[in-house]
Amino acid sequence: MPLSYYDLIIPTMVSRCGILCSLMDKAAAFADTKGMPHSELINARLIEDMEPFKYQIQRVSDTYPDDETSFPDLKARLNKTIEFLKQVPHDALEGEMDDEVVYVTPGDDKYTFARYMYWTTNFLPNFYFHVVTAYDLLRHMGVPIGKLHYLGVLR
Repeated sequence: MPLSYYDLIIPTMVSRCGILCSLMDKAAAFADTKGMPHSELINARLIEDMEPFKYQIQRVSDTYPDDETSFPDLKARLNKTIEFLKQVPHDALEGEMDDEVVYVTPGDDKYTFARYMYWTTNFLPNFYFHVVTAYDLLRHMGVPIGKLHYLGVLR
């Protein structure tokens, strides 16, 4: 059976959203142990001109209003995303590899991709960028997580 876009994308997104929820549990426990306000982690940045942790989670699940202020809020957002993804029909992402996909940025710039190029050079890299940035922010702040947590081997 050939591998489909669905097989490449949906299970990966569901898995990564679940892993991010687990990482936030570890972050909250770490903050509690250290007497650190959760907001210090939620608003953490690697550098001043970079968006904070909560923004990274919001971009991983970019279909809701961005009004989360706590780990439970952010986890609820990811859990809604997981439930939505589980409802996506298997054939919803399919089509001819060369079909045109038009990507419109928040600033209304438009970029046209062949379907396979959109999924492989835009969508998935952007998704992983925000997942790994969220992980990196927590690591940077001292949360005791490592690569095996990021991969989901350890929870």
